[in-house]
Amino acid sequence: MGKYLKAVVPIVLIIMIIAIVFYKKENVEEPTITIKFNISKLTEDEFNRLERVNYEDSGISDFRILTYKIDMKQSNGITSRKIVIPDIEKVINTIDKTRVIHMTGWEQDNAEENFANYSYEFIYYSKGLNDEDVKKALSSKVVTVSWETINGEATTKRFNVGNLTKIK
Repeated sequence: MGKYLKAVVPIVLIIMIIAIVFYKKENVEEPTITIKFNISKLTEDEFNRLERVNYEDSGISDFRILTYKIDMKQSNGITSRKIVIPDIEKVINTIDKTRVIHMTGWEQDNAEENFANYSYEFIYYSKGLNDEDVKKALSSKVVTVSWETINGEATTKRFNVGNLTKIK
């Protein structure tokens, strides 16, 4: 019986290790990535709350809001992630002059959690600039999302900001 166990136990262990490796490789799901960029008009309430220093004579139609939201959800099979977002304020401010007059936002991207969320809002002076001009300026920028799985596989995806931007 002892010789039989000495021969069977290593074979069973090898089969179990192979099964676990294949199980993990097959069950690492690609993360769910949602990216939204929107350009929209201000509401009356947003316009009334806006501090318009140097823009006192401007009307509601002279301002726009660019918002973006980036959400990533992942399985436990992802061991690391990195999200790189271009400096949107700089993109808008370098079209022809400084235009961003208000910015708010938040991020939640903790390595020990299986999700990341980014949400920002830029209010900018749009007089003399149409929404397509902003979209064109954004088209030279990309959001880069990369991750590595427990199997050591690295993946990088790039998303063109101009292509993602919707005008509402």
